[in-house]
Amino acid sequence: VSHSDDSLLLFPSDSFNVTLSEETLKVRNILFNIWSTFSANG
Repeated sequence: VSHSDDSLLLFPSDSFNVTLSEETLKVRNILFNIWSTFSANG
């Protein structure tokens, strides 16, 4: 794991042909929730 690894989860790119596991999809949803809550509430 390195800095900005979560960027590909938040901003998917067609440049990388990656199949996300069920667990990774859950993590992505958690990250979306965290960032959207932060954006809405500060």
